[in-house]
Amino acid sequence: MAIRRVVGRAQELDLIGSFLDEVAGGARALVLSGPAGIGKTTLFLAAVEEATRRGFQVAVSRPVEVETHLPFAGLIDLVDGLADSHLSALPEPQRVAVEAALFRTTVETAPDPLGVSLGVLNILRRAASDRPLVLAIDDVPWLDESSARVLEFAIRRLDAEPFGLLAARRATGARVAERSGLIAGLPADRLATIDLGPIALMDTDRLLRDNLALELNRSALDRIHSTSGGNALYALELGRMLQRRPEDDELLKIPESLSDLVSARLGALPAAAAQLVLYAACLTNPMRPQLVAALGDDLVAEGLPPTVAAGVLETSGDSIRFSHPLLAAARYSSASDDERRDAHRRLAAVSEGLEERARHLAVATAAPDPVVADLLEASATEARTRGAADAAASLMERSAALTPAADRATAGRRIIAAAGHHAVAGDVKRARSLLEGLLAAPSDNAFQRRVRTELGHLLMFQNDLHNAGELLNEALATASDDPRTRVAIERDLAGVAHLTGEDLEAGGAHIDAAMEIADSLGDPVVLLETIGHYATWEAVRGRGLRNELVERVRGLQEWESEVRVMEHPELQFAHIRAAAGDAAGARDIVAQKLEEARRRGEWATVPHLLGYLASHEIELGNLDRAASLA
Repeated sequence: MAIRRVVGRAQELDLIGSFLDEVAGGARALVLSGPAGIGKTTLFLAAVEEATRRGFQVAVSRPVEVETHLPFAGLIDLVDGLADSHLSALPEPQRVAVEAALFRTTVETAPDPLGVSLGVLNILRRAASDRPLVLAIDDVPWLDESSARVLEFAIRRLDAEPFGLLAARRATGARVAERSGLIAGLPADRLATIDLGPIALMDTDRLLRDNLALELNRSALDRIHSTSGGNALYALELGRMLQRRPEDDELLKIPESLSDLVSARLGALPAAAAQLVLYAACLTNPMRPQLVAALGDDLVAEGLPPTVAAGVLETSGDSIRFSHPLLAAARYSSASDDERRDAHRRLAAVSEGLEERARHLAVATAAPDPVVADLLEASATEARTRGAADAAASLMERSAALTPAADRATAGRRIIAAAGHHAVAGDVKRARSLLEGLLAAPSDNAFQRRVRTELGHLLMFQNDLHNAGELLNEALATASDDPRTRVAIERDLAGVAHLTGEDLEAGGAHIDAAMEIADSLGDPVVLLETIGHYATWEAVRGRGLRNELVERVRGLQEWESEVRVMEHPELQFAHIRAAAGDAAGARDIVAQKLEEARRRGEWATVPHLLGYLASHEIELGNLDRAASLA
């Protein structure tokens, strides 16, 4: 296999070659696993080089710790280039969702996370149909959560496509477990792992000669090999130390760990170079113009050459990258809290994107700060509109944490919003935990009522109907002076009764109360949101679809634009028509609402409406039409 010169890994190179051979026969995954410095990145780059030489499409992401909370950072690395050729072929909801995730467009309403996942899946399938495709992720535990969720969904559904996933990871660590779903997305017979062990003494000698032009006597070589334990990076760091202190032939003061050696190399850098390296470690994708903006042209010009000479940073045009991720982590962790905060503060001042600026300020700010908290909330909203609900949740939680203690109402509102984002992202456990935490916090009745209402609504979707009913009833007991909230509570309690089937009489009373309050409020939007639920209960009572309700909705058409399509009563009317045997009438209503959702940009609603429409086409015997919609 004609790939880059790699020392002491002949067997591993053969396994990489076999992995690439097998990609043509269907989806495969290869994991390079081992401790820091053992040689994973070297083999990773060798595999990327060989896949490219074979004519494969190769998309690479090399995430670092500081970008773990940046929404879709890894996805942009891996999919943005592929999207150019395949986005236009995607169904509209998927195309718009992917464009929003990749920062190619802005949307008013958040795309459905399923739309992003399906869109990426179809891009990967289409790309692999052209020629074999390999997605390569170095240091996969640092892949951001938004990207990991989408890729896990897509990779699990690839089968016969000529596709390969190449991932490098450390052998242990909490984040390794968090990303196990991504790596295990393929069946066991299509997943191979290379557990990298130590290199041999003769390979250590060759490594030092090839990389440092360092020739040692047998005693010194034995000492380096023994101390490094056959770890390639550790051996190289020992060699560099020896070159800096040639008089210390006997290596009497060898540091006992790789991290000590890396710190020693970084500590030997001049002050300007050390500052430059810290700022680069704070960035997800260090670029010279950004560093110049933060540090000044003179400091960058002075500091960059020594970092390159020391093998800490590598440059390609304006792009700057660490030669090994361990160096970035070591420099960042060695800095004091004040040094890190100052770096992030100065980088925030020159950041163009809202999310990046907010991330820097979140780290730079130790004490509550209303301005930073507001910025983080705005960033969370932006992340959510891109479909990155998990990133939005973490940003909103940080916003709440930086909200001044005196402003408990705003902090509580932000925690409720964070819980909502977690729920959308699928982390219902965290959403529930946040809301339950608010139940124990001191607050007024109005806030507690809102928390109970939100938590009860969440538990309904967890099918924890008993606890949902208890919370909603507790909220209802204090809602006499809050008719707008009471309408929502009454509707949900009617829903609990309908789902359990245990007390339909009480459920009917709740929906009657909701309708009565909506009528008394005189708010056409609240009325529109309630009529559909009431119509469903009337049908359950055997009264069918009442013309009076249909006419009331027609009379409220002026305010329809203020009601989300998914909450529009005509959708409930469609379900009632279908149950009564009028599948054609139901289909026509859903088709109309589907076009309205597209026109209004409510992309999260579109997949649900397509599913409804497909089911009605099946009822009508239009199987080909249904298949095209599904």
